[in-house]
Amino acid sequence: MTVYICGNSHVAALKRGLEDLGADAPQGIEVFPLGSAVIELAAFSRRDGSQVILTDEEYAANLKRFTGADALTSDHRWGFCMGTHTTRLFRDKTWATTVPSAVCQAGERPMSSGMLDTIIADELRNVLAFFAQLKLAGIDFFVVAAPPPRADHPCFEDGVRPETVLHIDRQLRDTLAAKLADQNIIFVTPPAEAYAPDGFLKPEFGVGMKGNGKVDRHHANAAYGAIMMKRIAGQISA
Repeated sequence: MTVYICGNSHVAALKRGLEDLGADAPQGIEVFPLGSAVIELAAFSRRDGSQVILTDEEYAANLKRFTGADALTSDHRWGFCMGTHTTRLFRDKTWATTVPSAVCQAGERPMSSGMLDTIIADELRNVLAFFAQLKLAGIDFFVVAAPPPRADHPCFEDGVRPETVLHIDRQLRDTLAAKLADQNIIFVTPPAEAYAPDGFLKPEFGVGMKGNGKVDRHHANAAYGAIMMKRIAGQISA
């Protein structure tokens, strides 16, 4: 049985890390992209008995391309890197003036924790529906978190404070972790050594450039991916 790990653009670090491990790479694991995290904003799947069909064309095409399958089934074990793309939330310029009440300072407009909970629930809605379909179909799967946010993200140039980013990121991850724990779903989170003292991704784990030559201030690199792949292998075999 192959373990397939797939999901949004953050799987690139996992794939490169797996390749860089060479002979030390965990066996029986393959990593491939499903597609952009923006697809998570709409319903992208449906259950059909003991299988789950990806209704988004890009997701379905990549599933077929990399596995030869037309649907997700219990023939394999699956890992999904999706649901923790918190960049989509904290990069909004609104956070420069409207700040979660837990970290709000004088002169800033607070947002209640209840409102932030509502925003996070909407962000996770389709991913959680997908996970529920997998559970009902009896498919064995686990979830892989995205890397921690980066301290060099361009949102800070728009006036968003680091405390705001860290709070939003932490609250979404904690929300997802609690929901997965309720269903006994393994959630592989970044290890402590991936975090700098300020709570962001260590600079040495950040990608420097994109494939198109532009600066990347969002994703993690192969070194991070290698650490995560070892962590994933350890947690799913325990």
